[in-house]
Amino acid sequence: MASHDVNLIATHCERALIIEGVASRGMTSSSDNLTDAEPNLALRVAGIVVVAPSATYHPWNAAVMAGIRSAGYEPISYGGEHNLPAPDKKQVIVTHDPVLVTRINRDWTVAILGDITTSAAQCAALFGVDRRGGLQIASLILANASLLPENTTYIFEDVLGPTVRIGPDIDVVVPTTREEWDPAPAEQAYQEALALYRDWPQAPQSSARWAPDIFRFDDRHPSIPGRNHVIELAGRARALVYGPYIALRPGRWSITARFIVNEDAAAHRLRFEWGYLGSFASFTQSPGRAGEFALTIAHDWREPAAAEFKIIVSQGSLGGELEFLEAEIVREGDSAPTETAVAENLQETVG
Repeated sequence: MASHDVNLIATHCERALIIEGVASRGMTSSSDNLTDAEPNLALRVAGIVVVAPSATYHPWNAAVMAGIRSAGYEPISYGGEHNLPAPDKKQVIVTHDPVLVTRINRDWTVAILGDITTSAAQCAALFGVDRRGGLQIASLILANASLLPENTTYIFEDVLGPTVRIGPDIDVVVPTTREEWDPAPAEQAYQEALALYRDWPQAPQSSARWAPDIFRFDDRHPSIPGRNHVIELAGRARALVYGPYIALRPGRWSITARFIVNEDAAAHRLRFEWGYLGSFASFTQSPGRAGEFALTIAHDWREPAAAEFKIIVSQGSLGGELEFLEAEIVREGDSAPTETAVAENLQETVG
């Protein structure tokens, strides 16, 4: 991942990951691309177990550590520290950070995937951020995990028996407990947002509904009281809707966004942008009449990166309203051989 997408800083001897203003501890450098980086051959362990954050994250960690010890290996828990203990062939690293796989040579790699829909809540708890920040961190972990080496063994907890083998001779008791959290105000929206990672690595195409609750709205011109996703256009040129900064894995991704404009807003030129920092597809068009509209933009992700969709009013306005309804994203396949972007004209969906 390019260093300008997610910036790393060091503070109080900890790594801090900044994702659109959300700080979290325990992630390694985003500048290492999982497909390109060469592991340090001087550092070798028996294996690496990546446990993706979910409601069973802590039970899985405890069970994996116990299984490693029972098999005669030394478990090393890694949460993003600057330095690891000197690795040797009798150690197994347990981590939530898939980027670590690029740094250390190992005999085998296992990724344990729990209930993906609970990843945002677990990341919020792990890193001390709100649920929206947890969603962004969870998506980055899952985007990087989707690029693990082809010989990675994926373990899905919903199809397991009482035990599972995670290495050549390491058996782990499958946990039966899970954590619970108080539902967030937009809990269903956070769960739906990560559905795009539910089917990997088996399915090449993924999709998810992104509800308006996970997007951000122009806070200098608040939504109309009682109508949370209706924005008053009066004011200067600006972004009306933007976000949600959920990391997508490489490939061609399209977004179909739906919104409503009233008669006063129909003549305004609206600019639509879709992509990630430094790489966007965009087009500008006026709705022309009041009604419900949909637009689709496709763009290539060359690396795991936080997705941003924007609706921008291009000029100052005296009035009008826009209501943002929802967006649907679809991974249409691998990236095209050359950088391309496709945008369709606005289509009226309701007469």
